[in-house]
Amino acid sequence: MTSRERLVVAGSLAGGVILWALLAERAGPLLLPTPGAVIVALWEERVKLGRAALETGVASLGGLALASVVGVFAAGAAWWSRALRFALLPYTVLVQIVPIVAIAPMLVVWLGYGRGVSFSTAAIASFYPIYSAAQTGLLAPSADLVDLYRLLGASRLQELLGLRAWAA
Repeated sequence: MTSRERLVVAGSLAGGVILWALLAERAGPLLLPTPGAVIVALWEERVKLGRAALETGVASLGGLALASVVGVFAAGAAWWSRALRFALLPYTVLVQIVPIVAIAPMLVVWLGYGRGVSFSTAAIASFYPIYSAAQTGLLAPSADLVDLYRLLGASRLQELLGLRAWAA
């Protein structure tokens, strides 16, 4: 980033804060707090906010880990079996198109408040992009490389682990 681009970014941020302050003065503290009030509240609640950020981070990383394992495994299984690929298709699409806001109330009823809901929400939101990327990668090796593997007598498992997994 050049110094001119940095200046543009700094000017944009400063302009945004000034606009925020002007709007906050006009709207009043109940509708829109001033930037100064937000900074004071952040400082006063720093310990509570730090704990909440840590809790959110742990749940997010746990959900991402679960989605990674399940997404990559599901993509491998879908590559292995064409019938399974078509059987999984409606569920993978459903996970992608249903908004998480529609699923979250059900998760709260099933799991109660706490880390379980955060963990599940992160896993649901992360699953499809991981599954889709892994499936695309498993189908990515060129036909020539696949033919070479088969010519050398590689099994499907060797093809998956030795060639396709590296592309995914």
